[in-house]
Amino acid sequence: MDPVLFEQTLAHIHDGLSQKVWYLLTRQADLEAILHTAKDMFLLGKGDFFVAFLEEATDTLLGAITSTSPSEIETSFDNAFAEVNLSRSSLPSSFLIRIIQDESDTTAVVDAAALSMINIPKPLQVLFTKDVLQRYNKIFRFLLKLRVTQHALDLCWKIQMKQRRAHKWKQQFASMWIVRSHMAHIIGSLQSYIHSDVLESSFQELLSHVRSKLSLSSMLQHHSDFLENISRRTFQTTNKVNKEIDTLLCVCLDLYRLVSRYASPTLIPMEAVATISERLTKIVSFLLPVLTSVSDRHLAQLLLRVDFNQSQETSRGDITQSFPLSYRYP
Repeated sequence: MDPVLFEQTLAHIHDGLSQKVWYLLTRQADLEAILHTAKDMFLLGKGDFFVAFLEEATDTLLGAITSTSPSEIETSFDNAFAEVNLSRSSLPSSFLIRIIQDESDTTAVVDAAALSMINIPKPLQVLFTKDVLQRYNKIFRFLLKLRVTQHALDLCWKIQMKQRRAHKWKQQFASMWIVRSHMAHIIGSLQSYIHSDVLESSFQELLSHVRSKLSLSSMLQHHSDFLENISRRTFQTTNKVNKEIDTLLCVCLDLYRLVSRYASPTLIPMEAVATISERLTKIVSFLLPVLTSVSDRHLAQLLLRVDFNQSQETSRGDITQSFPLSYRYP
């Protein structure tokens, strides 16, 4: 048999099968709707649901893993569906939240939370493989911790406002207020950058490829590129930066734990606040030069969202001394 003809025949069969599977994915299995669902859950796109989830689950997520943690987090997950009137939707039967401890001896629930996508229609199993779901989960875990941190800082502000009304304002309380304000600004800027400049833009680009009627092989490649792009732009592929950002989140959460532990601000040890301030200063001092030196045009969008002059001042000294008391963030 003519080798050239044989190759052409195989290519023709491959193209025919690819088009058939593509038709099944886009027409019968509604690929675009499933991609939206994955974005809503793995990429925290369904904001009202995760607000309801965090309202109930924050303390559990920030606590150490115990024998009751799995049931507590699952209950909060189910209750959030009910809170936003999604109990009768397909989401509760399509996603489960679990706690999976890896080899790093993770102790906090938020660092071990994992989302399982179940009941995937057969044609879509070609796209949502075990490896793909693991990549989604790695991104999910980072986004969840970022959202938990932002929520915790909001709770911290509410606690401080309540304490401020109940106690005469003293100069010593200003350091806690300013540290929290600076944290909220950094975390808010990072959250805004990831949501608008990373997730939304990348997802819209993926949808444009879906709607252009590509072949199955092309779609698999574009979906893989989509996940790789998000991972890179959320610093998951740069271990040193990823580690420092995780440390930044942990420092912010330590302030929340400190403030929420005491009924009165007068009981909070100022030495602990000073330690948190010093840790935050070191992290920011490391991150800013690194992010500025990276040759990635997308990072310019993040740096624009951060008050660069304010952060430069922070890198020169203690945060509580670098910012005026009029500096406020809700």
